[in-house]
Amino acid sequence: MQWGVDKADELDIEAWNEASAMGKPLYEKFGFRSLFRFAFDTEKKGASDEWRRMEHEMTPYPFYAMWRPRKGVWDEAKMPWELGVQP
Repeated sequence: MQWGVDKADELDIEAWNEASAMGKPLYEKFGFRSLFRFAFDTEKKGASDEWRRMEHEMTPYPFYAMWRPRKGVWDEAKMPWELGVQP
């Protein structure tokens, strides 16, 4: 992780990743913040027992889209969706 963060800083670029709930705290230690959480909605009206069983067994765990601004400086950072937008 440190090598990647150092390289992003050297190149003066922002960094992105996707994290599991278990990995999220590691990335936060390196200056990343979660922008949003992805979870799959597999709810089905009138679902059969088989559907609910498969939903339980096969639905992926949620994950997080994480971002770190240039040099990890948050107080001056614009959110990614604001980059390139003129005031």
